[in-house]
Amino acid sequence: MENQVVPYLRERMKRLPQAVGAVLVKKRRGADSAPFFSVDIMLIVFLDGEQTAEGSSFYLLDTVRVEECRLHMNESPAWVYSNKRNHLISRLLEGEILYDPYGRIRDLFQLLHRLPSSMRDKMMCSEFSSLLRFVAEGRAELQQEQLLDAYVALQQGLQHWARLAAVEWGLFPRPKIWHQIQAVAPEVVKLYKELVEGRDSLKQRMQLVLLAAEYSILTKLDRYCAYLLKLIGDGHGKCSLQQLTARLQREQLELDVPLLIQELVKRSLVEEVVCCTGGVQECQYRLVAKQ
Repeated sequence: MENQVVPYLRERMKRLPQAVGAVLVKKRRGADSAPFFSVDIMLIVFLDGEQTAEGSSFYLLDTVRVEECRLHMNESPAWVYSNKRNHLISRLLEGEILYDPYGRIRDLFQLLHRLPSSMRDKMMCSEFSSLLRFVAEGRAELQQEQLLDAYVALQQGLQHWARLAAVEWGLFPRPKIWHQIQAVAPEVVKLYKELVEGRDSLKQRMQLVLLAAEYSILTKLDRYCAYLLKLIGDGHGKCSLQQLTARLQREQLELDVPLLIQELVKRSLVEEVVCCTGGVQECQYRLVAKQ
């Protein structure tokens, strides 16, 4: 029956004027089947134009259960750089192109499989921003003896650290991230296991994670923040937080800019200068000249 459904779905896409592409994902059988995949076919449809509503629907084609998930094509950079739709991206990578009249889905597939350096730098900066935020939260909670809140924050931070490690190796982070990075970043896996299963006290295990994170921040800050450093360097000498945030919004990239800037200033990669703008002394930022 599925062999008859596929041509029908392709024709359905051709009759949908807003559709610029579609990917078909068939349910795998046995042990390899994905959790929460409760349909026989998932159809991921990419739409052009913001007037068309996103969303999911279920329908039956004879005995074949189909989930149709509609997404805006122009928002794809935002959910590629973040992990907000990670499960859908994972499905995309497992699927086959059903409809692609303009080649846009093929281009998206190539991006996801190759992770070119420009895309990799943006993704690393995004994941590092999240890692830094959760590490800061975990450290603050630990100082206040809020051990459970600190544990949750550090556990979330390690999830982003694992995603960061995958991207650094040119891999798109998958939902089963710990399985994915076992071969390329065993030290991060070991650190996560130590936090969860270690024999030391909970406080000691969290202190170990903080020490490891601090070392990583010290040694790879310029690598992980390469994209943000480039933005600052392109700012005609110096730029404000507002200018950086506006540029990131155009790129559809979410970063904790104040937190990253503070860390870059602290590590002497960026310097803060005070400029008088409209009678207000505004802090702006520029790269520290290399000796």
